[in-house]
Amino acid sequence: MAQKTLATIGLIVLVTAIFVSWGTNHWIQTRTFNPVDMPVSLEHGPIRTREFGINLRETYWMSIQIDDSADDHYDDGRCSSKNLGGNHWRVFRIHSGSERELWARRDDSNDFYWLNAFDGVPGRYEVEWDVPVGAGCLKARHPRFSVSTSSRAYLEFDSLIEYPCLFLGGTGVMLLLRSFIPWLLSIFVPKQELRIFPELVLRNLIDRRRHLATPPIRDLSNFGIVWGSILYVLMFIFATATPVRSHGLFVGLKQPRSAAAQPSPWPETTSVYIGPLQFYVNGKPIERNELRVKLAEALSKQMVWTVYLEAHPDCTFGEAVYAMDTIQGIGAKVVWITPKTREALTGGVSPKK
Repeated sequence: MAQKTLATIGLIVLVTAIFVSWGTNHWIQTRTFNPVDMPVSLEHGPIRTREFGINLRETYWMSIQIDDSADDHYDDGRCSSKNLGGNHWRVFRIHSGSERELWARRDDSNDFYWLNAFDGVPGRYEVEWDVPVGAGCLKARHPRFSVSTSSRAYLEFDSLIEYPCLFLGGTGVMLLLRSFIPWLLSIFVPKQELRIFPELVLRNLIDRRRHLATPPIRDLSNFGIVWGSILYVLMFIFATATPVRSHGLFVGLKQPRSAAAQPSPWPETTSVYIGPLQFYVNGKPIERNELRVKLAEALSKQMVWTVYLEAHPDCTFGEAVYAMDTIQGIGAKVVWITPKTREALTGGVSPKK
């Protein structure tokens, strides 16, 4: 491959890796995982946060964080974090024009550290939290009110993107080095030419003409040959692996045989004759849409459901298929008397309807 092509591919791969890595990190850094972290006073009264924005569809937890103390482990009336119980809070969503909408609320929560959570969607919010009576003694422990959500899944996604970007960046650097090494060698390492008479000065007696490089040698392989072979293999696989399903009416072809006439145990038979513009069942003319009803009525009086079908040479093929489908649809067997069979049986005499 030409050195210029290697350098172009390496530069594209390197720039793509840098852009994807930088874009992913920038997107994660601009997400609001901790929109509120502010010091508060635990004097009795409502705590109202400033207006804050959320740009994720996540569950945001609200909490009061205080310094650790040994008083939290005793139940003898000391000032502990249990005094934060029994709180009331409300979350308002701010619309355009400073209109406030009550988004979520919670009354009489029994959770001491994690007050509760609300499902946030991108927008502007405010939180009002009522400090319970008896929590004022905790203000010496540097209380802070925070609204946050977990960033673990996003950080894992960022690290998952970094590995492919690192691989692509390394590949781009190697391609760039591969394209620059021959050029650097030609500059710093002079090429020794073998000459019979090194003292003679070379002179060009014939103009040197550089011909264009052969495309198959200079560029990638021929597109038609490479991808055409792949398409031929896929066509062969699908042509051989796809099952062939037959459609249509089942037809049994039998050669006429001469046999001794045997008396039939069923003297009455059912026949259908298709004329150019008329259907006949047992010699009686009927309408086309009455064929199913008349056949069911005639076959209900017989033990063997066999219908002899014959068609006039001038009728359409669609009429014959319709008759076969109707006969088989009611569960009867079709015996088709073709014109040649009729000619062999009657000696060329046309049947009577």
